[in-house]
Amino acid sequence: MKKLEEITALFERCKQGDNEAWRGLGGKYENLVYSTALRSGLSEEDSGEVHQQVWVELHRSMFRIKDPKALPSWLITTTRRIAY
Repeated sequence: MKKLEEITALFERCKQGDNEAWRGLGGKYENLVYSTALRSGLSEEDSGEVHQQVWVELHRSMFRIKDPKALPSWLITTTRRIAY
């Protein structure tokens, strides 16, 4: 399965409440979120806190994201916003 198709499938399963899909999606993007927080100037501990907050925000906002291709940009923007 191509990467975008895999992400789209995980994203849709997450919307349906599939916990395994959430773990899969987190595994795909955890480094992106964590490294974005670190690049924002936060400590490792604070970056971990931001990482958790970003995933909570994604859970709240998931149905507003219409195109799974936008997810990496959404994660970066949200991470930066929470980090500041």
